[in-house]
Amino acid sequence: MAQDAQHPPHNRPHPADERITRRLRLFFGLITCLIIPTVLALLALLIWYLVAVRQAEDLECDQPLKAYAYCALVIFVYSLHHRTIKKLLFSYDRDRDGPRRPSTVQLYDRIYQLVSLCYAITGICWVADSDTCQVSEARERADERRRGTPYERRGTRYERRQRQGESLSKGAASRAKRAEAAEN
Repeated sequence: MAQDAQHPPHNRPHPADERITRRLRLFFGLITCLIIPTVLALLALLIWYLVAVRQAEDLECDQPLKAYAYCALVIFVYSLHHRTIKKLLFSYDRDRDGPRRPSTVQLYDRIYQLVSLCYAITGICWVADSDTCQVSEARERADERRRGTPYERRGTRYERRQRQGESLSKGAASRAKRAEAAEN
C-alpha cells in the first residue's frame, strides 16, 4: 500500500518505458567503454609522435611536420580545457544556464570544431605531399650502409657460408650468384 501511495496508478512508469531506459543506459555504457580506450590510444599515439619528432630534430623536411606535432600537443591540451575557457570568455555554464547556448558560444564552438577539422586535413595533406622527409630518412640509411653497418660487414649469406666451408645447394648457389651480380 505504501508503494501505491508514492506512485499512484496514473504516475507509474510503464514497463516498456523502463525497458527502453535500461537499454539506453546499457547502450551509453557500451559507448563509454569504447571511448575510453580510444582516447587512451590517441594519447599514446600523440606521445609516440612527439618522441619521434624529438628524435628526428636534425633531419630536414619539406613540410612543417615538426611544428604540426607541437601544434597537436597544444590542441590536445586546449581540448581538455575547452569548457573552462568558454566559461571564462562567455560566462556560460551548461549546468547553470541550461542546454540552450547563446549564439556567441555556438559560434565559438563551431570555429573550434572547424579549426580542429582543418588541422587534421592539413596534416594528412602535408604527410601525403612530403617528399624530402622520406628522402632524408633514406639518406640516413644509405650513409649507414656506406659507413658499413655490422650486417653489411658480414657480407651476403653466400659469402658467409663460403667462409665457413658450408656447401650450398645448387639453387641457393645460383640465387646467391645472381644476387651478387645484381649488386655489382
